[in-house]
Amino acid sequence: MNKYLFFLLIFICFCSAAHAENSLSEKNSKSFIVRSDIDTSALKPTLLQLIKSHGYKYRKNTGKLFEMYFDSPELNLLNKNQSLRYQAREYTSKKNKIKYHEEIQLLTKSNGQIVYPVKHYKRAKEYEGKHLLIGMIKRKVRSKFTNDLKVNGINYPLRLRTVFSVSKILDAYEIFDNNLPVGTIVVTDFETSSQKNKIYFSEVKVIPSSLTGNFDKLEFIYSDLKKQYETPLDIKNNETKSEYSKIFQNMEEQVRFFHFRLKHPYAVYLLYSAFIVLIGLALVKLLFWNRFLTSK
Repeated sequence: MNKYLFFLLIFICFCSAAHAENSLSEKNSKSFIVRSDIDTSALKPTLLQLIKSHGYKYRKNTGKLFEMYFDSPELNLLNKNQSLRYQAREYTSKKNKIKYHEEIQLLTKSNGQIVYPVKHYKRAKEYEGKHLLIGMIKRKVRSKFTNDLKVNGINYPLRLRTVFSVSKILDAYEIFDNNLPVGTIVVTDFETSSQKNKIYFSEVKVIPSSLTGNFDKLEFIYSDLKKQYETPLDIKNNETKSEYSKIFQNMEEQVRFFHFRLKHPYAVYLLYSAFIVLIGLALVKLLFWNRFLTSK
């Protein structure tokens, strides 16, 4: 029985971290992107020192997630500050096995976040079932999913394609003052991959307790951390931007011509091919030119 209680406690702790990450879109939260030359292992001791210096106590929870973001070729969702992603949350089962809670999340301005259940089928009954994203959604809710997309400007769901995949590690610090919750500070490390390119960055998010909604007791922590670790990367209206928009902007900053390469992948391949052909022709010319001179 004690064994089951132990795993239950682990699951509750993970859910707390997951809940903290899900609350990142709250209007009264604040966040900043960490400088690229700073590892969060250096930031976290400073954070703990700031927490303890004001007599607060904390409880740390860690979560791991894998996500894939999807959009139309015209990037309609990005342009509207909306997002569509597959998300898998890692957790430990009662038998001490690593498992994943999977779901599809559509973030809209009008309806907030809409969640769709995931199921992996051995065979696709319809053509849409062969689509990477649509094929993962339970068949009974696919019609609702496509209708929701059309309401939000995606008229041809089969044209959706992967923008990038993201692996995230979240450290959520729940802060207490005299055993009363003050809020949560979430430090997230991102590893983002797209078109054989990979970038790394981190974000600090400060979320006041839902019981008080008061940011005052967290302001000094947020201000000190931001002063020491904030990136010079300019993300306008950071608190109102979707996570998709923030990741996309980091990709643009760190990967040359990312936007163009994403919208015109075949053009990029053609340019690479043409470049290789030109190099080949140059080598052939040099080889035969040398032989021609030698023969003379």
